[in-house]
Amino acid sequence: MFNKEKSKCPICEGETNFFTKGALKYNNEYLCQSCVQKLGRSHIGIFNIKKYSLEELKEKAEMAGNEEPAKMSEPKNKLECPHCKGHNIELLSNDKNYKTKYKTTINLNPFKPFTLTNSKEIKKETAKEHNEYFCKDCGNRWIGK
Repeated sequence: MFNKEKSKCPICEGETNFFTKGALKYNNEYLCQSCVQKLGRSHIGIFNIKKYSLEELKEKAEMAGNEEPAKMSEPKNKLECPHCKGHNIELLSNDKNYKTKYKTTINLNPFKPFTLTNSKEIKKETAKEHNEYFCKDCGNRWIGK
């Protein structure tokens, strides 16, 4: 079913198989996925790869491998524990406030002559939510509004 041929990546010389092959070829050999990602970080694309020698590609991949990926900024509305200011938080419950009403009407259905009234339960949801949170760092529980 799968082609189990093993070949070597020309840049890192690691073995590549069906699952680790990247999308780029260099001299009829597939590059591994990690080398493709490193070359992508150094702005070498599919169409530019033939312009570089193997030594230049190895240098670019090594330079891109040494750089740390850019850290994403934290969202501004991220929850934090009011006690320890930690961000390791679990949502325990997000129950909404419900009001339950029962509506009773007179039975007008002629096929049910022995039923005098019809009762119907109506749940009305209010707009206010009260979520309960738990901090995994300090064990604090609180209700957010």
